[in-house]
Amino acid sequence: MTDTTAKQADWIASKVNYEVKHVLDMGFNHGTSTIWWLQRFPNAKVRSIDNVPIPQDIEQVQKLAGDRFEFIEGDTQFVVDEIPTIFDFIYIDTAHDRLTTFRELVAAWSKLKQGGVLAGHDYHYKGDSCRPNWPGDVKTAVDEFCKYMGVRFETDVVDDPTTGVFVIYKDYGKDGAIRATKSSMFLKPTDTPSKFH
Repeated sequence: MTDTTAKQADWIASKVNYEVKHVLDMGFNHGTSTIWWLQRFPNAKVRSIDNVPIPQDIEQVQKLAGDRFEFIEGDTQFVVDEIPTIFDFIYIDTAHDRLTTFRELVAAWSKLKQGGVLAGHDYHYKGDSCRPNWPGDVKTAVDEFCKYMGVRFETDVVDDPTTGVFVIYKDYGKDGAIRATKSSMFLKPTDTPSKFH
């Protein structure tokens, strides 16, 4: 883990001002972000989803975390719905295209507790020749989702303007009332962002 990614994780964690017991990490890859959340939320169980499991990395995190970690194999857009837990905190770092990111935001939102934080990586990522399958349009998906849902969010580059991170708040208003947002109950993971324009 680089200093920059550790700082990004710290910035995100600083936005979570409540006790976290259930974390969903969408996009395990080598387990870096899973380890971030295990370290920053010491009382939490972290469930990580990825459709390309790397057994040695899963085993390494399992040894480190014990029963505080569970790996779930599958496509994050569709597997999330099958998990019976409502999560305190959800982190997305998977495919970086607009459509997949939008669908993952929809899926994650229904599993996030009221007052929770949904965060992610690569808000400013534009794609590169080393990763042709990552076109880099997380920003558009996040912006469209938040505009449609009427929710507030923050972003920061945290020492790396090529990636950046975001946090979306499913929060309460200043008066303690639940902030009015549009319901995502009618959204399906197969919906496209253009459906809402």
